[in-house]
Amino acid sequence: MAEPVRVAVLASTLVTGGAEQLLYDLLARMDRQAFDLRLGLLQADPGPLGREIGALGLPMVTGLRAGRIDPFCIWRIWRWLRRQAVQVVLGINHLDALLYGLPAAKAAGAAFVNWENETSRLYRAHALTMAVRRCALSRVDRVVAAAEGHGRHVTQIEGVPPGRITVIRNGVDPARSASTLPPDEARERLGLAPDAPVVVQVAALRPDKAHEVMLEAFAAVRPQIPEAVLLLAGDGPRRGELTVLADRLGLGTGCRFLGVRRDIGDVLAAADVFALSSAPLQETLSVAAIEAMFAGLPVVATAVGSMDEIVLEGRTGFLVPPGHPELLAQRLVALLAAPGTRALLGAEGRHVAAARCHIRIMVSAFETMLAELAQGRPR
Repeated sequence: MAEPVRVAVLASTLVTGGAEQLLYDLLARMDRQAFDLRLGLLQADPGPLGREIGALGLPMVTGLRAGRIDPFCIWRIWRWLRRQAVQVVLGINHLDALLYGLPAAKAAGAAFVNWENETSRLYRAHALTMAVRRCALSRVDRVVAAAEGHGRHVTQIEGVPPGRITVIRNGVDPARSASTLPPDEARERLGLAPDAPVVVQVAALRPDKAHEVMLEAFAAVRPQIPEAVLLLAGDGPRRGELTVLADRLGLGTGCRFLGVRRDIGDVLAAADVFALSSAPLQETLSVAAIEAMFAGLPVVATAVGSMDEIVLEGRTGFLVPPGHPELLAQRLVALLAAPGTRALLGAEGRHVAAARCHIRIMVSAFETMLAELAQGRPR
């Protein structure tokens, strides 16, 4: 039997988010007989998902970087990689992990893969940062893009040749969005009326998710469907201002901030429609939207990133231009009033998610790519 491929995953820290959940799901399902995995984090605090990955039994080292700028960080990573005889480094698209990890991997004789999940992110000193990113990415062995359109974006904006890009769509375990609760009971647990029309958005409360657009859209929905309820699952730095905005728009009990939920399947079971109001900043292929599709919900989302690869117009849901709450409201009202259409879109969405974004497809593609990159690299 061949010796396992030695892979090191490198990140800054692992907070609760879509990309971090993807990493957890990948590492939890990779063949541990074929791949010898370990995790390295630049920050001392591994973060919530870092601790969950540690609970999987993977060797983990933290605090590889001391301070904001640390010239010895590259040496620490190099030493860790050499001691672990790592053949492939999988970088999670954190800028510091790329800038410190890439030279360390090259010096250690390991291949470096950068797994990207963002489109059109804006940085401070954006032009300078993007120039540095393009320089670093010109030396990576492979970039993983989250969708076909995202791969084209990586070539056009970051200058990575198509031959060094592997497209692996975000993969979701259907069990994450499964629920044993019937809709009435799921609503009762959330304090909702059994017949209330319910829209849910699952997203961190960050500027790129544009929750203000969702709140303004729902303020236009409520006069037409007064009993409609908006559930916002997720937390983040904008919670205070969004709560104030919801009150100012007069949403009252028609808008519920649920915070971070690990029982996302039960939340989705209470909903009729999944909605996403993201701005064209970072969003590529929403993990939350894929989870909702596995739960059989139709999706109304903004046309950002590569969302058109899963939200197929009139088949699995509808896309609207970003920043247009009135158009988002029109689609929500139409779907909330059409249970037959919701059922058809939801069934097709479940089929599309299984065919394009199942966790098994993602894991298999990563295993094939990592084994290929390890060939010929000594331990």
